[in-house]
Formats: sequence, structure tokens, C-alpha cells
Amino acid sequence: MSIVVKTRSCNPDLYQKMRSLIPEHIECIRYDNYREWTDARRFLYDCIDHSEDIVVVIDDDCFITDWRVVEQIVKDVVDNEYAFAGMPDGGVIKHRTNSWVVANPFFLVLNCKLIRRNKKLLNRDSVDDFKYNHFIHYSHKPDFTNEDYRNLDDEIFNGLFYYLAFYFNPLYINGRIVIDDIATTLTYNDKDFLIHTWYSREYSAYDSVRERIDNIFKIAEQCKVNGAS
Repeated sequence: MSIVVKTRSCNPDLYQKMRSLIPEHIECIRYDNYREWTDARRFLYDCIDHSEDIVVVIDDDCFITDWRVVEQIVKDVVDNEYAFAGMPDGGVIKHRTNSWVVANPFFLVLNCKLIRRNKKLLNRDSVDDFKYNHFIHYSHKPDFTNEDYRNLDDEIFNGLFYYLAFYFNPLYINGRIVIDDIATTLTYNDKDFLIHTWYSREYSAYDSVRERIDNIFKIAEQCKVNGAS
């Protein structure tokens, strides 16, 4: 099993901060040619279609504090044949009210080999047109979600996740807001393993955003668990 970290990056300096918290032997690839809003969907498709095995998508402003937990998530994804793992984009934190089916890709594990091997639809347009289906609810809705979500088409990549959750099994990860009422941590098996600041695309534009994200990066450095494999 191979793990590759891929990032749809918007800032090289911020990317280096994120990369510094991942073990050096892990292959990490930065992409800066997915700058438009619609490219968020194209990036995920390209990850699935052009990656050998497991891709861990990590945003520039998503700071890993315990890589061992990431490895455990990847192992569980492979062992249990989950198509993806990530935090529901609705029903978890108060400033994200998209669908609970969709995993916000600030941190996302994609089982690319499994998805390609069992592909039910042949083209991206067909997947994009996929809508929420109530059968998804009964099978997969995590018990930690609240009712603050909309199973509509809020994000460009919603169709992809509706498709994946309909034909495959997803693994959802709980999160909570920390530090400044914006930043988010994810918890797996009772262990916090990252801090996501949000608003990375404003990092270069506003001093206040840059200062805020840099301060949270310092906190992530202090929280980093040593001894990751």
C-alpha cells in the first residue's frame, strides 16, 4: 500500500509550513494549477484517476499534529474497503452547513484503487449529476452529526461524494471548533490529529489572516506528537 499526500495549493510558504509537520519520508506533491473554484472538483477527479493507491488530500492550512492517526485512518480505509474518509461538510461545525454526505476536502483520504476498480459510472459528467438519495441516509449517516446541513448542491464536488456514498462505503470523522471559534480539529479513536485554520486563500491578502494562521501553526508545532512512523 502506498500513500501520497496531494495538495491543491494556493501559497508556497503556507504549503511549506504544512509539509514540515508530515514525516519526511512521505511523498508530498504540491499542485498550483487548480486555482479556480471549479478546480476543487477537477482536482479530486484527477487524484482518483491518476493515483496508484491511497491519496491523502491535505490543504495548505491543515496542520497535522499526529501522523500516526493518519496512518491508522488509511489502514482502516484499506482494510474495510472504504472509498473515502473525512469530516462531513454539514452537521458538524457551525460554519459548514453543506451536506453531511460530503467530506470537506481540507483533509480527505481517497481509496483511489478501490474506486477505479469498482467504478459504476464511466464519465465525470454523469457523476457530477448525481443527487442526494435517501438510501444514503439510512446506511451511512454518522451519529455525531446534528441537523444543520443541506443535502443540496452547495459545493462543486457534491455530486462526486453523493456518487461515492451511494455506491461505496464512506468513513466519517468527527470534528470540533477550537482556539478561535473558527479553526477545526479532527478526532479519530479519541485522538486529535490535526488543526485546520480555514481561509488559506486570504493568507497573502490580509495581514490579520496571515497572523492568525501563523499563530495557529505555532500551536500545531507545539502539539505535534513525536515518533510518527
